[in-house]
Amino acid sequence: MSGASTFALANPLQRIRRDLGTASRHGVVNPDLGREIYGRSLLGIAEQPTFVI
Repeated sequence: MSGASTFALANPLQRIRRDLGTASRHGVVNPDLGREIYGRSLLGIAEQPTFVI
């Protein structure tokens, strides 16, 4: 309903959109990353997981 003005950086909806985008890329909400970390710990692999999302 707000149209193209939603994309203006001063619009509160834009900040909410950016915050949600950032939060959705966090490792906690990525189940594949959690599985990789768990699997590496079971196998005794000390390397860091790949953080490609």
